[in-house]
Amino acid sequence: MKRYMIVIGLTTLCLLLNAQVPLETTPFWISEVYSSTRDISLGDIDNDGDLDLLVATEVGEDAIHMYYNLGSVFETFPSLIFPVNGAWSVAFGDVNNDGDLDLATAYSAFAGGSVMLYLNTG
Repeated sequence: MKRYMIVIGLTTLCLLLNAQVPLETTPFWISEVYSSTRDISLGDIDNDGDLDLLVATEVGEDAIHMYYNLGSVFETFPSLIFPVNGAWSVAFGDVNNDGDLDLATAYSAFAGGSVMLYLNTG
């Protein structure tokens, strides 16, 4: 049976999870960081076999938040917070082929419009 994970980015981040379609209408997880969510990405950043959650936010906590998957649920509060201004988009990928997911971020025009790459050295 396929498992589907749907992540919805709103002012508060919610996660809906179900083993079958249709999805449940009650969120499986809700973040405790209240800010305007710009973008989200799932990837196994700590190589433990489950997907972790990366969130780009603006307004309030203008930052990128990393929520580690604890096996059955994400952390309530993020373990890592990158304080940045204007993060617009985030994505995981192994750009240097070392087996670890790296992080790419894109910033809005008012924040310089740059793209930055952070290598996972862990």
